[in-house]
Amino acid sequence: MVLLSLGAFLPADLIGRPGWRDGLEALGVETGKLNVIQWQMALEYHAVYLFLAFAAFWILGLRFSARATSQLALAFVMAVAFYAIIAKISENQLALNRGGREAFGFFPNRNHNSNFLSLGFVCGLGAFFQTIRSKHFVRMAILLICNGVILWAVFSWNMSRSGIVLCLLGPCLWFIGLGWRYFGKNELKAFALIFLLGVGVFVLNQFGVKERLSGTVEKIEETFADEMSP
Repeated sequence: MVLLSLGAFLPADLIGRPGWRDGLEALGVETGKLNVIQWQMALEYHAVYLFLAFAAFWILGLRFSARATSQLALAFVMAVAFYAIIAKISENQLALNRGGREAFGFFPNRNHNSNFLSLGFVCGLGAFFQTIRSKHFVRMAILLICNGVILWAVFSWNMSRSGIVLCLLGPCLWFIGLGWRYFGKNELKAFALIFLLGVGVFVLNQFGVKERLSGTVEKIEETFADEMSP
């Protein structure tokens, strides 16, 4: 991902120029000769990405026990749920969240915020099923509450469609990857209950992101109708 993102430093005319860039130049705004307009800022972000990539490889090289891994997963899910609550509370209190950025949380883009929430939900779902297998009822209750908080954030104040897609597609891919034999009767019942609960909440309630999803579906249907028409 880091290597592909370096394409931002390629010449701007190499892969085509978007219309918005020509519009800015028509207004007298200098956009530079690279794909990225603010190359200094992009370089700073890439330095952070490289640091995080090396840190991730270092963490993957460590050996964690099953208990330590479970505790790390629990801590991460709790942190994501705490973030969702703090981001909503600070919506009108912190200057960081003003200027039409309420749906972004503390991230500069709504997709960043949505992907972070979705990652917490999928991780929490896996940790929740592990507690069912190990019969740790206190952790089970904590993870259930945290997953509920994260889903509330994804469905209510989040405005990114990718969050909905990842929250629905992620558990399905996880379920397929593990295989049918991994799940016992209790796990299958819990999985079906969580799936029906998530679908029911999404269908029965009106959210801002739901309107954006409906608009996307309508555009896709119109595109297919135009292509199929003689």
